[in-house]
Amino acid sequence: MKPVWLNAWMAGAWLSFAMLTACVSIPAQAPQDNEKQVEDHAEIDAFTLVIDAERWGVMMDNASVGATAHALEKRASDALEERDMRYRIDFALRSGVRQLIALRDGLCVDGHSPEISCNTIELPAWVREAPAPLNTSLQEFQARSDWLGEMSNPLIGIGCKLGVDASADEMFCAVE
Repeated sequence: MKPVWLNAWMAGAWLSFAMLTACVSIPAQAPQDNEKQVEDHAEIDAFTLVIDAERWGVMMDNASVGATAHALEKRASDALEERDMRYRIDFALRSGVRQLIALRDGLCVDGHSPEISCNTIELPAWVREAPAPLNTSLQEFQARSDWLGEMSNPLIGIGCKLGVDASADEMFCAVE
């Protein structure tokens, strides 16, 4: 026979467990596309959301600058080896794709040539995959660079014309 206190403790434990289980609610459907579900009654302040959303970009920019500085310091040399050049090529192409998307988004949101700037950019598989510069041929890097140029040139033209118009400097987008 169990002591009375043990029976009372077990009954209390079971009652607590039953109450806790009854209070737990399991969502009917998991959030889609890795998005958190927001309760309908939650008030969302647009100004606070702007700051929160922009904070992510600032933090990623800072992290990217840190990673780039580390990589450049690690590879600093007057005589670059092909291995180092492959890392630089890969980094430059991936950075160019990020800039392409940002340029497209900015031009589209501002309504500049929407027939060009508001189109979906079909990203090739290499953009979504992890970098593998040592396993990528120079020919493949050239093909990626050609793709980036083909996608970028129309948007660069729009942005440069806007810059020339705003600055009255015909050399606004001159690189060389």
